[in-house]
Amino acid sequence: MWNVPNSRVLLINDDAFELATLASAMRLHGVNVVGEANNYLLAENLFKTLKPDVVVIDVQFNTHGGVPFAIKLRKVNQTFASLASKKKTFRWEPRLCSSAR
Repeated sequence: MWNVPNSRVLLINDDAFELATLASAMRLHGVNVVGEANNYLLAENLFKTLKPDVVVIDVQFNTHGGVPFAIKLRKVNQTFASLASKKKTFRWEPRLCSSAR
């Protein structure tokens, strides 16, 4: 079964306040946040370097949107799980995930 507290989580959001708030809240609840990115270049580099199990990405990330970016990341690594966030809510994107651990 997939265990979030033991998973390596990368957060991607171009709003600095939302990114900091989400990271703090997740760490407070024992989630292993291994990286935070606020732009495409940093997000891609952290994704390739850190190899997270879970990526939480803002649906409205940057100008192109979070879902197309998540699809791009899935081409690099087929095994990670993704969550999309929008205005303090989360939604599971099963079509982007082949398996949840």
